[in-house]
Amino acid sequence: MTAPRERATQLRAAVLVVCVLAAVGALLGLVWQAWSPPGPFGLIYGSGVQPDETEAWAAADGRFAVIVAVVGLLAGVGAWLLRSVRGPYLVLALAGGGIAGAALTEWVGHLVRGAAHTFACYPASGRADCTEHLPLSLHMTGLLYVQPALAILVYGLLVAFAARDDLGRPDPVRAAVSVPAGGEPDDRWRDRDGAGVPEQGQLPPQ
Repeated sequence: MTAPRERATQLRAAVLVVCVLAAVGALLGLVWQAWSPPGPFGLIYGSGVQPDETEAWAAADGRFAVIVAVVGLLAGVGAWLLRSVRGPYLVLALAGGGIAGAALTEWVGHLVRGAAHTFACYPASGRADCTEHLPLSLHMTGLLYVQPALAILVYGLLVAFAARDDLGRPDPVRAAVSVPAGGEPDDRWRDRDGAGVPEQGQLPPQ
């Protein structure tokens, strides 16, 4: 396989990884919203929103962290199993696809859960609009980088402990010119005239 063809193959694999991670992230948005508890009761003023004191937001962020962490670990291992396209393009795909997947998980979860019905209420501070629960949203935005960070970390560890410098990728060109044990490459145009096993079979009888 020539260098341009190999590069094109790796780029196609990288694009596929990004698309798969994005699609998985969108589906996991449904899992996140179904797993997360209802958002807190909220008072809606013209100047902003006053949420009720509750742990619902922290619980939703924690569940989001668990989901993206598991996906990141699996993505790193899965990318390593793509033996024929191992390389830097897969690292870029894990980074881009991880961020896209986590962002889609957050966006789909927020979109599906949405806001509850609002109604007029009269707290001590005066008339306001109340909502049964605030929309599901991610408050610790740094969690969006957990998935790509873990994916790259796992992939990098597997690369670091790889037994071969070529990461085990098949290389027909290298295989064609490799020197077998006790011999040297056969160029098909001349005899094996280097150091190696003597070719007694080609010598004339004495």
